[in-house]
Amino acid sequence: MLLHEIFYSAFWISAISIIWFYTDWLVQYGQLLGIAEQIRLDYASFIVENPDKYFPDFLYEQAIQTNNTELKFFGKLISCPFCLILWLSIGVSVMHSNLIIIAPIYVLSLFIVLQIKKLI
Repeated sequence: MLLHEIFYSAFWISAISIIWFYTDWLVQYGQLLGIAEQIRLDYASFIVENPDKYFPDFLYEQAIQTNNTELKFFGKLISCPFCLILWLSIGVSVMHSNLIIIAPIYVLSLFIVLQIKKLI
């Protein structure tokens, strides 16, 4: 059962990370639903200047420009693949009530994401 939890969790974390870091799904769904128009406009101008960047990069740029330390920390956290995957691994391990599986989930998730990034 432990191996099943590790692989299942790692694959979900990898899928979420790939969608978050290498797509613009949030912006596209925001446009579809007609929400957060100012953020989408700011992001559109950011993309014109930085065509190889994604939404987490935009959030990072926005976060470092603010004076709010909590917002800066959260912005940096969600824009760093290593950090976000670590915290997702910790969260999943806590949900499974087994902190021993943090490291295997983290390493496997990170490996999967980096391998898929090579393919992109």
